[in-house]
Amino acid sequence: MARAPYRILDASPHGLRIAWRTEAISAEALSSLGLSRAGAAAVLSSGRLTREGVVLASATSLTPGDVLELAFEPVAPASLDASIPAATLLWVDPLGLALAADKPANLLVHGDGTGQITLSQQVAAAMVQRGIAGAPQALQRLDKDTSGVVLFSLHPEFQPAFDGLVASHDPSRLSKRYFALVEGTMARPEAVDVPIGRDRHNARRMYAGAGKEAHSLFEPLGTLTLASGACATAVSVTITTGRRHQIRVHAAALGHPVVGDLLYGAAPVSGGLMLHSWQETLVHPVSGQRFQVEAAVPSRFPEEARQLAESAKK
Repeated sequence: MARAPYRILDASPHGLRIAWRTEAISAEALSSLGLSRAGAAAVLSSGRLTREGVVLASATSLTPGDVLELAFEPVAPASLDASIPAATLLWVDPLGLALAADKPANLLVHGDGTGQITLSQQVAAAMVQRGIAGAPQALQRLDKDTSGVVLFSLHPEFQPAFDGLVASHDPSRLSKRYFALVEGTMARPEAVDVPIGRDRHNARRMYAGAGKEAHSLFEPLGTLTLASGACATAVSVTITTGRRHQIRVHAAALGHPVVGDLLYGAAPVSGGLMLHSWQETLVHPVSGQRFQVEAAVPSRFPEEARQLAESAKK
């Protein structure tokens, strides 16, 4: 990765101090930091980029050694609703630009108009409790019945940089590893490159065999016997695309649907859908630091499955 034209000196709840390394103009500097054109214009027009206390215009020249201060857009503090439990935060970005939360199963990431409590609301509650500034915006989605790691951006100026990270599907910048139980015995790793599209006959389902490209790698970790007496295989799943229901559709296409996935042909089990967003490794789009985030496999999975996951940690 090419050396960034800047170095982050420090961060506060109010903004960043940045040491500039090259010749540039202010608008170019903000673009290098990952701001969109509209975001950079908003920063500049509101006077939130300064050098030694002087507000910079879009065409102001910068020279190596300049120290810039970028103030975040002011965000009104969220009111704490005592009825909303705080999310479990797995990682908080040292720059204050993002965080990762552990989503329980049976919880929506975003509201759907029904008034159900969402992970986004729980993250906001956790931020109030811990004094973390910003306005959380989910960068990833998980199905309601899937648990695990979800990334959030915290400041609108930098959301495009994180959106670009997630949309890149570049495993050198962002990699996701899931843990699942699938029905039957999977004896060897299986790479699945079957396209995925919407099922024309059932709006709730996706269809394997047509649509957008999708790539998943299933790696068996061991077999176990479910409470029902049926055999299942614990698998680690790595995806390099992010299609809706991707792992569920590809597992079913292999003849090994995810345990508890009634939508794709699995038998009912206690504990629900056995799919968990387990580990995520990301290269921070602003600082360039690498972080690994992990959500422990939850107790709804059988103890033997959790032991297999623990043995397979990377």
